[in-house]
Amino acid sequence: MSLWQRFDAPETASSDPTASSDPTASSDPMAPRHPQSRRALAKLARLAERAEEHHDLGRLDQAIADQRRVAAWTQSEPDRSQALAARLKLAQWLVERAEARLAGGDPMVALKRDIERRGTGLIDLDGFERGLMAAFAEPAALLAEVASQALAELGPEHDITQRATARRDSLTRRDIAHQVPRMAGQAVDELLRQTRREVVKRLRAISREHARREVLATWPADEPVITAAERLSDDPAILQAHYRMAWDFYHLGRADQAMELAQSVARRREASLGPDHSQTIRSRYQLACLHGGRDDLDRAVEELEAVIADFGRVDGQHYFTTLTARRVQADLMGFRGEYRRAAQLVVELLREAQQADAPAVVIEEVEAAAALWLRLA
Repeated sequence: MSLWQRFDAPETASSDPTASSDPTASSDPMAPRHPQSRRALAKLARLAERAEEHHDLGRLDQAIADQRRVAAWTQSEPDRSQALAARLKLAQWLVERAEARLAGGDPMVALKRDIERRGTGLIDLDGFERGLMAAFAEPAALLAEVASQALAELGPEHDITQRATARRDSLTRRDIAHQVPRMAGQAVDELLRQTRREVVKRLRAISREHARREVLATWPADEPVITAAERLSDDPAILQAHYRMAWDFYHLGRADQAMELAQSVARRREASLGPDHSQTIRSRYQLACLHGGRDDLDRAVEELEAVIADFGRVDGQHYFTTLTARRVQADLMGFRGEYRRAAQLVVELLREAQQADAPAVVIEEVEAAAALWLRLA
């Protein structure tokens, strides 16, 4: 099989002003020509220049298509260095194009480029991997062939021999056969992570909308006004009313009002009831939840750690306040992407809640959390 047949490619070569009148030209536009005249040599030079121009402008597909023709045309050239140099350049550009598809090792960028190249808008992970392997297979084979022929025909000290050998060895060291499947696997992992994040995001949005509607259903037509005296009051009933109002503000999307009121309640409860009172700890729990609602997940998880310990000490390890705080902390860990950790926590929590005969509503919430995080883990 001749070399030009081996590199018959899917690219469509750009229109060639040299292809019409050369009396030595074959009907096959890829067939090698014998440059027997100045005119033919001039045409070859223009084709090579055009390939270089395409390459310099970043149009690799057009550059490679033209360079294939240059390499085929020079195949029968008596000057073997010219023919081998043309094929070496083709191999180098093929490597460049394959490297571009790797996107610097970023699997998601590489996958996006593959989708754009296919033009289907669909993810084809098998095709993605096969395409990358094929993109490197052709230049690898060509570099090996050029290096071998250059060594035999030009000798080991010739520049073409040394450059072809160096390129071949460099590509071999890349270990593409392992790198490409690893990238495909990383792309799968990232797609799964993105899917999980989207699922969690949508579920949180649905939950918030459901809570908002519940609050709106009972929200008075005339919005309650907190007087200056009430803002300073330590009356337990007023504090409890403000505590509930802070939750309502949050569910209505008024996060700043919710946080301001919750902080006020927490300060007044601590001052009047002490830091170890269950109501004070509930206010701290509320503040942690509000931080989580603002997506300050790290702070929320950390604050809940202390809240859970204090609830366990004051209310008991299996009281509903402690169990609920543990479930919320697991949810927050899941929200920040720790799906397996969240699943582990809720499975353990569900077992303890069932053994402790916890209230049905608590068990139902833990069961729902377990179903979510086990599926995403």
